[in-house]
Amino acid sequence: MRSITLLTLCLLFNPAWAGCSEYDIIIKSMDGRFVDQCAIKQCFHFEGEAVLSNDCANPVGIKIKITAYDEDGAVVASNTAWPAGTTNIPSGDYAFALSQWLPYNPEIKTFVLKPVDVEHWREQDL
Repeated sequence: MRSITLLTLCLLFNPAWAGCSEYDIIIKSMDGRFVDQCAIKQCFHFEGEAVLSNDCANPVGIKIKITAYDEDGAVVASNTAWPAGTTNIPSGDYAFALSQWLPYNPEIKTFVLKPVDVEHWREQDL
């Protein structure tokens, strides 16, 4: 009887997304660059788009880390963000903007996106 009670409690308090981790998220593509849109003086900002694949069984919030490197491979800048905010991303592909994810630095030569966390956001009552 105690085994059944313990099993029931484990099932009740172990949400379906709990088996999902950042390792179930894959960055499929990314295209980012610094763009200067000012006419008189330089004012670079970062923009672009990336596509991730959520291989989790259920929708989850996904935290992404972007790390920028110089030509020697040293870290120049780093930032984390939730591409969908506090909205769960469904299974499958999800495209998101990279706008303003990195501050401008002329030493930046390349960057990498990496999933670092998953979270299940509670749906709010409408």
